[in-house]
Amino acid sequence: MITCPFLIAHGEGDRQINVKYAHQSYDQAVNSPKRTLRLFTAEEGATEHIGLDHLSHVGNYISDWIDDTLAGT
Repeated sequence: MITCPFLIAHGEGDRQINVKYAHQSYDQAVNSPKRTLRLFTAEEGATEHIGLDHLSHVGNYISDWIDDTLAGT
């Protein structure tokens, strides 16, 4: 049971882990006080596994999410 903030950052074109698992994880994290599913698109250039095709964009999003989340605690 997840009872802490939970971020799923996933590329919609990830060929290693299907995007359906990102949705499944999000749907199951019902006890999280803040759950976020962020799908990165081809238009953003970060659609592959862990955003390797635009890692700085994904990293910036994750850093901002952590900063915003911790600011609320």
